[in-house]
Amino acid sequence: MVTDFSGDLMGPHLDLPSALSKIGEESALRDMLGMLADLLAQDVPKIQSVMSTQDWSVASRLLHSIKGCMPIFCTPPICDQLAAVELHAKKGEADLAQQGFATLVPAIKALELEIQHYLATPAASLE
Repeated sequence: MVTDFSGDLMGPHLDLPSALSKIGEESALRDMLGMLADLLAQDVPKIQSVMSTQDWSVASRLLHSIKGCMPIFCTPPICDQLAAVELHAKKGEADLAQQGFATLVPAIKALELEIQHYLATPAASLE
């Protein structure tokens, strides 16, 4: 289990060729990326809030939701760290969960920007 969160979370975090191979159509990819962006924008602040109050059941539920869809779209380092943070939250390991999530937030914000940039570009650049 990851307890050292000093690993490489430099971008890019979005793996478009892999995501397209899993989803099949760029239009569906765009729709799903829009949903992921909405989920991240909604849940990341909630996770930060419930971690500050150490509500680990809610934190682990929200982390689990994000973790479920990230491997479709993202590179392994961000997915691996998210899985580790979720596990620490489930176990109520406050310091590790909070430290891991704090180092993950900038990567998630960068991922959101990557998604926004991709969605702002014309379609059919991948197919």
